[in-house]
Amino acid sequence: MSRPTCKRCGRTLKDPVSIARGLGPVCAGSGGSSSRRRPPRTRDRSGARYEAVANGSGQLRLFAQGSDPDETVKMSKRARIAAAKERRRLRFQRRRAFQCGLNGRTREPVVFSPSSEGGWTNTEGYTTSHAALEKYLRRYGWI
Repeated sequence: MSRPTCKRCGRTLKDPVSIARGLGPVCAGSGGSSSRRRPPRTRDRSGARYEAVANGSGQLRLFAQGSDPDETVKMSKRARIAAAKERRRLRFQRRRAFQCGLNGRTREPVVFSPSSEGGWTNTEGYTTSHAALEKYLRRYGWI
């Protein structure tokens, strides 16, 4: 029987509160040598929010919020990246808002929204043409 492990650092959990939380006291910020509080980690995959949930063996599975955990299909990292790229490409072609990375300084998601004059505007207020954005997205492998 394997012991549950911390979702952040992978250490074995022994305290019942830590096991229920899924994080050790240091990673949860409730004691230990860490002086700053760290919130439990959520994962963001191309605009959809996912919660990290540990099953009985201590392995990590990702569940889309509002979905049934039993119906969730495990995917490889490569397959998840390809699916996210395809969803992003379809949203770009259909002129729907989509997330494309994070701001390097603020770590906020960068979302491109269609503008009224046929171009695109991102969350920082930068406007670009459809052709220029498509060239950028293809060059850096976003679509």
